This record gives sequence, structure tokens and C-alpha cells, in this order.
Amino acid sequence: MDDKQFPLFGKEPSNILQLIEECVTQEPGTHRNLCEETAILLDQCLNATVVPHQEMENSLTGVLKHVHREICAQSGPTLKMLLTDSTGTLALLGETKDAARKSAADSSSKAEHRVATTIYFASLASAIVFFHENISSLGHDALKKSLKMLIEKPWMDKDLALLFSRAVSQCDAQMEATEE
Repeated sequence: MDDKQFPLFGKEPSNILQLIEECVTQEPGTHRNLCEETAILLDQCLNATVVPHQEMENSLTGVLKHVHREICAQSGPTLKMLLTDSTGTLALLGETKDAARKSAADSSSKAEHRVATTIYFASLASAIVFFHENISSLGHDALKKSLKMLIEKPWMDKDLALLFSRAVSQCDAQMEATEE
């Protein structure tokens, strides 16, 4: 099944869960290599510096783009910092979520797709944990199921797994509050 058939935007929660299940499962025999590749790629993405003004960079040319990236790389937070602590903004988490959704749809490998999906859900989890906001169309129950699946992956970054666990607890609390 082609991963690009299931972009996250506009899909029902059951379709998104199906996408995640396809993304995080692998045929026997290639599991170890794909897990290692995913872990390495996830680590590289999480340690990349967040460039907050992508529109500005897109308008720059040649050498200026390189200089802008270098300045941001030395001064900005990493993606992991944005996702796992409260220094980011809700707007930046929304931009990160949208970029990850696009990246998942455009990914050229299973590992890239897993990482983009992980970043997408990390953006959602961060918004819930630090801002008490759900920035997706997913309900709390579907989000919890997705996060629990991702927590169990052998390639998952330990700080993201902790963030996902906190988001699951927050979802539980919000679901209980709405039932009363």
C-alpha cells in the first residue's frame, strides 16, 4: 500500500490511525534495519535548529539563504526543544504540525514517513501538554491511541515518549472533565 495515499489532512480519525499503523509496522526481516534508520533520522530531525521565519528564508537568494540558516542554527532552539518544553508558541507548533503533515505526504522512504508522522504527533502532544489545546481534528481518544502506539516503538526518542505519555494523561484528564 502506498503511504502517500493517506495524507493526514482532512481524514477521519480511523483513517489517520490506519495510516499510523501502516507507518509504524514493518515486515519481518527488515525490522532492525528500518528501526535503526528511523532512530537515526529522528535524532537528526530533533537536533535540527528551528527556523522560525521560513517565508523570509524562501524570499532570500543563494548566499543569503546560507547565511540566514547559519545564523538561525547558532541562535535558535532545536526541534526537540520546541516540542519537549514550553519555550515554543502555539503558532509555531501549528506550523510544525503542518510541515510534518506535508513531509509525511511527500516522504520518499518508510523511515522518513515514520519520522514525519512522529513530528506531527509530537506537535499535537506539545500543544496539549503546554497549552491545553488540541490543534488537530482528532478527538482525544483517537489521539491517545496514536500516541500510545508511538510510545511503544523501539526507535522512539525517550523525551518524545515522555511527552506522549504526558499528553495521554492530559487527554484522559480532559476527557474526564467533559464527562462531568
